[in-house]
Amino acid sequence: MTDKIPAEALSTVSETMLATLYSHAVENRYPDALIRDPRAEELVAQIDYDFERFQLNPTNHTATCVRLRQFDRFAQAFLAAHPDGVVVHIGCGLDTRFERVCSELPDNSQMMWYDLDLPPVIELRRKLLEETPRYKMIAASALDLAWLDIVDVHPGKPFLFIAEGVFMYFPDAEMRRLVLVLRERSPKRHMSATYAANMPGLP
Repeated sequence: MTDKIPAEALSTVSETMLATLYSHAVENRYPDALIRDPRAEELVAQIDYDFERFQLNPTNHTATCVRLRQFDRFAQAFLAAHPDGVVVHIGCGLDTRFERVCSELPDNSQMMWYDLDLPPVIELRRKLLEETPRYKMIAASALDLAWLDIVDVHPGKPFLFIAEGVFMYFPDAEMRRLVLVLRERSPKRHMSATYAANMPGLP
């Protein structure tokens, strides 16, 4: 008998987020850790899953943690410059970036943060993490652009879209379409993404 939360509903692609979460949790245990993510350790302990099956490659593990640290810095810099900004984390998985980033910022009720991922992922997130007035979750595919109507309720505010390690799972044409739509919807949008550089058709 266990009180842990099962994760069996995840697809193979979504399951990769568990490996990323485990990598963050493992790194947090080191005295000289590249990142500090105690919440990742808490989530690993809450999920009914054999995380030991992940044999962390040292190079990939380090790259994952360095990438996380850099994207945290992007978000921190954006919110420091735009305290009324809106952040949308595309393909958030089980990352706890909102907690990490906002714990480093002065309390500010003007900002808004959305975590976006597929319905099974958000269903699991909702069992582990709580929404707040300035933190919401969206259960949708990033390629189903209807989710933009949910976040477009902040007229005139600057946006930051974060897509960390997720675009490699998208068909090239769909990825280009998404990036172009995000850029065209408002001139005040910023984007930080991996696997988005050098895409054909993007000027």
